[in-house]
Amino acid sequence: MDLFDYLNDYQYKTIDKYPLNEIDMVLFSILAYPHYEEFIGKKEIYNAKKMLKFLSNLDVSDLMDRKIEYLRLLKRVCQAPRYEGIKFYHFRVNHDEETTKQFQAITLILGKIVVVSYCGTDGTTVGFKEDLNMSYLEVTPGEIEAIEYLKYIQKKKRPKYLYLVGHSKGGRLAEYSAKHFTKKEKLLGVYTFDAPNFKKEFYDSEYEKISPLMNVYLPEESIIGRLIAESAHYKIVKSTRHLLMQHDTLSWEIEDNHFVYSNEFSKRSTRIVNALNGVLEKYDNNTKKEFTDTLFDLIESANIKSFTTKEENIAMLKSAIPIFKVQWKNTPKEDRKSLKLILLTLVVDFLKNKKN
Repeated sequence: MDLFDYLNDYQYKTIDKYPLNEIDMVLFSILAYPHYEEFIGKKEIYNAKKMLKFLSNLDVSDLMDRKIEYLRLLKRVCQAPRYEGIKFYHFRVNHDEETTKQFQAITLILGKIVVVSYCGTDGTTVGFKEDLNMSYLEVTPGEIEAIEYLKYIQKKKRPKYLYLVGHSKGGRLAEYSAKHFTKKEKLLGVYTFDAPNFKKEFYDSEYEKISPLMNVYLPEESIIGRLIAESAHYKIVKSTRHLLMQHDTLSWEIEDNHFVYSNEFSKRSTRIVNALNGVLEKYDNNTKKEFTDTLFDLIESANIKSFTTKEENIAMLKSAIPIFKVQWKNTPKEDRKSLKLILLTLVVDFLKNKKN
């Protein structure tokens, strides 16, 4: 059973009789991914009826399969009596190559319930670079904007019941903004789905105030959700796919109104996680910054701005290889050293873990 099956079974079960659950929350986290400005414009708020009108006229022929699935889910939510009266409020997107920021969020309003949904990495190189920057920055530009966005929603809507949700990096933004939110008494829950963690220093006395509200979900072969540090409390979810492909929550198994759980992570994903975390622990922030900057200088030299379908990615990389070779020769020796050092350590650490 997947999210579409859940919507079939629960579409007529109203929230007042069947309260919001973890499956609703993962569904809401996915609703942060569509680029609403491409089909609804700049208006501040839309109801389900208007959203359906826009979706019915939308040409999806050039979109990736995953994006089409997200729009299908959005359409089903708008049609389901369970979410009757849902409103989509203050969609915000902010891409800034100069500061390396990829931020996107939308707020869902269901009567007195307000759900702030933060988007994860969107497939752009800016988004991926910001992900790597998390390994050495104390705070990223996206995390700062996540707090600003939440403050804006609080000021404009003054919600009685407030949830924060997010998948992948979006979950990290939800967790970060919850910790720094001054009106924590408004929060009913924070739901994160395979979200990368913070350094140990993040989990301090201030974090303890939101710890009881945290609902952390990781697939059984999670890699991204176990980077940097491991959450103290989490639930492991079964998936129909493998390794990094399990990061896609559309593959997570559902039974009735909850996930199907597993007792432990797979051994092969643990080997990969141990190798990656070993690299993150061995090198200082300057080395990690040099690694990230050098890697993305090479990517930008080939004019790669986003990653799309598998076929397009292969064609793009084939054309980029000659450019990489030239650019590599022009890269300062110290920068090349940092790049090779971390990549070599990653391979060595993985092989060591594989033997254990």
